[in-house]
Amino acid sequence: MTATEISELLKERFGDKVLEVHEDDLSAWTRIERDVLVEVCTFLRDDPSADMKVCHSLTAVDRLEYFEIVLHLYSVDRKHGYSLKTRTVSREDVACPSVARVWPTADWHEREAYDMYGVIFEGHPNLRRILLPSDWVGFPLRKDEGNPLEYHGIPGIAAIRTLEESNREAQTAAWSEKYDGGSPLVLPGDKKKKAKKPAGGAPKAPGAPGAPKAPGAPRAPGAPKPPGAPKAPTPPGAPKPPSPPSPPSPPSPPSPPSPPSPPSAPSPPSPPSPPKPPSPPLPPGASGPKKGDD
Repeated sequence: MTATEISELLKERFGDKVLEVHEDDLSAWTRIERDVLVEVCTFLRDDPSADMKVCHSLTAVDRLEYFEIVLHLYSVDRKHGYSLKTRTVSREDVACPSVARVWPTADWHEREAYDMYGVIFEGHPNLRRILLPSDWVGFPLRKDEGNPLEYHGIPGIAAIRTLEESNREAQTAAWSEKYDGGSPLVLPGDKKKKAKKPAGGAPKAPGAPGAPKAPGAPRAPGAPKPPGAPKAPTPPGAPKPPSPPSPPSPPSPPSPPSPPSPPSAPSPPSPPSPPKPPSPPLPPGASGPKKGDD
C-alpha cells in the first residue's frame, strides 16, 4: 500500500480521531488522538491490507509545551512502512497509553523514553529505568533540565566544563606572565632571526682594498636579461673587411701496397692403376659360368 492508501484507511476507520496527515512515500505519518493509540496500533497490525507486524522504534520528542510520541511501523510481507504520532496533554501531564502488549519490542523502547524524558506509559508491564541507575534524579534529554553537578562524588559534565574553563584561564594567565604577553606555542617562522656579527671586527666599507664586491641586484623570475653594450655602427660606403682564407686541407697519406699472394703448391700425380691379371684358359668342352650360379 502507498502512504495515501494507508492514510485513507485510517480516516475511514477512525474518522475525526485522525488529527493530521502527512502524505509522503518517504516519510508519511498520521497524528492521532492519544486515547485511541492502542486501538489504532492493533488495527494496523491485524488488518490484512496493512499487516504491520513490526514496530521498528518508539521514541519521544521534547516540544517544550508537551512531549510527542513517535512510532515507526513496518510490514515485512507487503514491504511498506508508516509512522504514527501522538502527544501528551501538557508538560506536566505526561501520561500515554503503552503499546507493549501490541508489539513486545515496544517494551524497551518505552522504558528508554521514560528514562530520558519522563513520559509515563500507562499499562506497561515493567516501567523502570533502563539506561540510568534507579536513583538518578531527573531526565537528561529534557530541554528545560540541566545535568547534575555530581553523582555519588563523580563530577557531572557541567562541573567538568566549569573546571576546564577555570584551568584554561589560569594557564593563559601563567603563560602571559612568563612569555611577556605571548604564548609558548610560537611557530618557527614567527621568530626573528638575529643578525650574526662577522668574525674579526667590523665589516670593511665598500670600495676599500680587500672588501668584497657588492652583489648585483637579484633579477626577478622570468625577467629578460639586461641588454649588453651597443656595437659601433659601420660608416656607409666603407668596404667590408675580407674574410680570412680557409686553411688548405692536408693531403691524404698514400695507401700501403698489398702483399703478393703466395704461389699455390702443385698437386701430386695420381698413381697408375695396376694391370688386370689374365683369365685362366678353359678346359676343352667346358662352358663358361652360367648366369645365376654362385
